[in-house]
Amino acid sequence: MLKQTENREHYPIQSGLFVQPYTAMPMLFGIKPGTAMESIRQYIWDGGGAIENSDEITDYSGHRIELWDPEEDLSNVDRDLFDYSYIFDCAKQNKLLENLKDYQIKLIQKSRA
Repeated sequence: MLKQTENREHYPIQSGLFVQPYTAMPMLFGIKPGTAMESIRQYIWDGGGAIENSDEITDYSGHRIELWDPEEDLSNVDRDLFDYSYIFDCAKQNKLLENLKDYQIKLIQKSRA
């Protein structure tokens, strides 16, 4: 796993890495604002992905991948979160990894009606 502070030049990202293969639409990631996640944002943008502020924009589609902020308190989180190292691991291998669930940090149980 790469660290946030690792030099991006070691793992140049492929343009289009974070573009959905069947729709050619950018993959959407939810990240809280702040400088702690800046290198992750840059990887996503360089790979053609899109970013929304998780605090300000509601994910009505359910397709946004919410990335965990290491400074976030998980006790009050009301959404599924994924480790940001997924982004670095994709960049390191220069491909979109299919094992996103392996990076899941918190699973929200959906209530059954």
